[in-house]
Amino acid sequence: MVLDGQFIAVPSGPLAVLRALARRPGQVLSAAEIRTGEPAWAEVDDHAVEMAVSRLRSLLPGADLVQTI
Repeated sequence: MVLDGQFIAVPSGPLAVLRALARRPGQVLSAAEIRTGEPAWAEVDDHAVEMAVSRLRSLLPGADLVQTI
């Protein structure tokens, strides 16, 4: 992924979250909705989704792109 002209390597879990969010920009998604869009995540629990969201945030420092409400 490229952010502000810099390449950022994004592991599969955070990338799945990013894809789910990109498919529905500006919308609030539950962990279940994030899992629904990723067939490989069918058996993943909410904690795994929360961890992937956390990892995604850490990969995007200073970018307020992912928010939890």
